[in-house]
Amino acid sequence: MNVFLKPEIANNYDDYYASEFGKKVDEIEQQIMNSLLKNI
Repeated sequence: MNVFLKPEIANNYDDYYASEFGKKVDEIEQQIMNSLLKNI
């Protein structure tokens, strides 16, 4: 079941990543993934 098809869950997820804290988390996650994938 895709929980993101429920509007309230999808909106909360979007709101989180739109917040300052969520933006910083996203930035850190991207840095980690880039460092892990750069040698592939």
